[in-house]
Amino acid sequence: SITANDLLLAGITGRLETTTVDVVCSNLQNNGAITHNGECTSLRLAGIVSYHSAGSFTNCSNSKPISISSTGSVKTNLYLAGLFGGTVTAKTLDECHNTGTISVNSTFTMTGIAYLSGVAVTVSGKLADVPSVTDCSNRGAISFEGVTNETHTASSSGNNERVCLGGVFNGA
Repeated sequence: SITANDLLLAGITGRLETTTVDVVCSNLQNNGAITHNGECTSLRLAGIVSYHSAGSFTNCSNSKPISISSTGSVKTNLYLAGLFGGTVTAKTLDECHNTGTISVNSTFTMTGIAYLSGVAVTVSGKLADVPSVTDCSNRGAISFEGVTNETHTASSSGNNERVCLGGVFNGA
């Protein structure tokens, strides 16, 4: 069990961020389950990278479950994806595939928005921030059960607390 403020868990790296180098990642595979059971302020779980702000990704895959099984709380947003849990910008996602399940099955309480996706979740909500997405697929089940919201009112950004599920891609 881990208790943290902002938690980034991934099979390859938790955070990949650069503004000066063009990062190219290829042939990355996650073959281990990524599971969280604890409390945190915000949470990002992914098979490859849980947060990244640059780069091109080719022929990346995840074959194991990405899951939360907790009785704690998540204070803001929750991001779970088979490969990329919080994409700010990326040049390309090409031939990226997920066959692992993406699941939240808990009794924890959250006050933000949950984003679950087979391949990638974009933080900006704009597909334009990932201009090239080709030949990507999800064959893993995505499920969300047992979570309650502390409030059901609009947040300061005007968004209602909600759950967003996407088979391949999901925008925050």
